[in-house]
Parts: sequence; C-alpha cells; structure tokens
Amino acid sequence: MLVGLNEKFQVADHDFHRGSIIPSVTLNINLPDSPTESFYDGEVSVILKDAIFQPSSAFRHAAETTALLKNRYEDDSMPSHLLLYTDGGPDHRCNFLSVMYSMVYMFIELDLDSLILAQNAPDHSWRNPAERTMSVINLGMQGLGVMREEADKENEKKIRK
Repeated sequence: MLVGLNEKFQVADHDFHRGSIIPSVTLNINLPDSPTESFYDGEVSVILKDAIFQPSSAFRHAAETTALLKNRYEDDSMPSHLLLYTDGGPDHRCNFLSVMYSMVYMFIELDLDSLILAQNAPDHSWRNPAERTMSVINLGMQGLGVMREEADKENEKKIRK
C-alpha cells in the first residue's frame, strides 16, 4: 500500500485476487485533428474475466470488441474503417488462423469497408496506447492502492465512471 505521509489509509476496497482475474483493455481513440495533438484521448473499456472459466481467445476478443463498438455507435454512425492495434499475444497475433477468422467475423458483423490489424513488436507493449492504461489497472490487480488528492468535481465524475 502506498500512502502519503500524514495521510489516512482509505483504499483498502481496491484489492483484486491476482491469480485468476484477466483484464482485457480496449482504448477507443478519438483521432486528433492535428498530429501534434495527443492520441491518448478516448474511452477506455476494461472487461475482467475469470482465467479458468473465461479464457482469452481471438473469438472472445472479437465478440467483446464488436459489442463495445455496437454499444458506442448508433447503426448510422458506425465507422466504416477500423484499425486494431494489439499487443501480439497468442490471442491477438495477426498471422494465426484463429485471429484471422475472428477478424472476418468482426468485418462482416460491423459491416466494415476496411479492417486493418497491427501488432507490437515483441516486448514493446509500452508503445501501445491501450497497454499504457494497464499500469494503472495492474496496481489494483496486484492488490495495491495509490492515494491521491481529490480532483475538481468534473474530473472526479469522469474518473468514477
């Protein structure tokens, strides 16, 4: 537990069992108008799964991503082009047939004009914007808590979502 000097311990309820919970993180990026603006602006979705009864697979990720996109966009506002940038794990590796088949499902289900897949080079997950959010999530997953000062009301409302 990391607690500031002379601060009250208040984050004990953020303890996850690290042995059987797997997070899947999706960052739906709001593309900037200029290349000088941040690509780290968007909506983060986290799905927690039991490692034994809900193992990760290419088809599970495709179904989850499809559901997230359908939930976010109305039928008439669904983007016709999609770029997926993954960590290159066995359930995301673009050259595996299971991943290719799951992407065909997404392509058809979302009625896309194009679907582009990209993956990180091995051991370079830190380059993936969605993976950067994992550092915060892993604090909770490893049974850690970090205390912080309360932000203004608008930002606190966003954080609580």
